[in-house]
This record gives sequence, structure tokens and C-alpha cells, in this order.
Amino acid sequence: TLIKENPPSPFDLYFVFAVQAEVGLRGEKTSAYSIQPDYAISISPIQSGDIPKGPPVPVKLNHGVAVTVKDERMITMPVIRDRLIELCQEEGIKYQMGIRESGSSGGASAQLSRFGVPTGAISIPTRYLHTGCEMSSEADIEAALNLLRCLVRKGI
Repeated sequence: TLIKENPPSPFDLYFVFAVQAEVGLRGEKTSAYSIQPDYAISISPIQSGDIPKGPPVPVKLNHGVAVTVKDERMITMPVIRDRLIELCQEEGIKYQMGIRESGSSGGASAQLSRFGVPTGAISIPTRYLHTGCEMSSEADIEAALNLLRCLVRKGI
């Protein structure tokens, strides 16, 4: 959707569609190494905690895009986290803070590339993560797209 829209941006944009996340986040690692970005934003699902008998997780469906604070392998750079929150507040985008106790987004590999890349993650709350019946809210997905549009337009 965002690529088709081709929004104007004062920045060089690279969209990486990576695979092999489940076996070591390999795709992101090689992409970040070759591109050498000024910063990276990972887009990934995050486990929601609003499932029957599920673990207590603060992220919920229909509560907005999740700005990831940390996951198992990455702590979002404060300047990026704060900018994502600021953009959500400026644009009236519904958001929530995301913390992943297990698992990681591709941003973890990008963050460690070469001399390090300031990295953040925009996450979509998802029920039944890593199953054949994952479920996300259309409103949360749209909130994530709106945040990405703002980021492309305004930058970090």
C-alpha cells in the first residue's frame, strides 16, 4: 500500500521484505549491512494479550499501533521511540506501547549491523501469533500505515 502510494519524501527510502526471521533474522542482517541506513524501522506483528487464558501482555487489539519499546534482542533507541510517539500524538494516531518478552523483530539484526544502526519497531498487535489463524485489527493496521506515512513525510 505505502509503496504503491509513492509518498513524497525528502529521504532515500529502502523497503526490505525479508525472510528467515524464524531461523535467525538473516534477511534483515544482510540488507542493513549492504544498505548502511541512517536509521531503520522494522514492521512486524506483536503478540496481543487479550486471548482467553493467555499470558498477561499489555498489548491489545483495537488499541492502536504498538510502538515497540523493547523485545528479546533489541531496545528501541529513545530518540526513535520518542519520535514515533510524537508523530502519533501530532497526527491523532491511536497507539500503545509494546514490550515483547520473547521473540524479536528484524530490527534486532539491523541494530547490530556494521557500527550499529539506530533502530525502532512499529508493531501490529496480533492474536494467536505464529499459528495458522493469526488475527489483527484492521484499525490497528491502518494506524500502523498512517504512522509510516507520517514517518516517510517528516522523518526522525
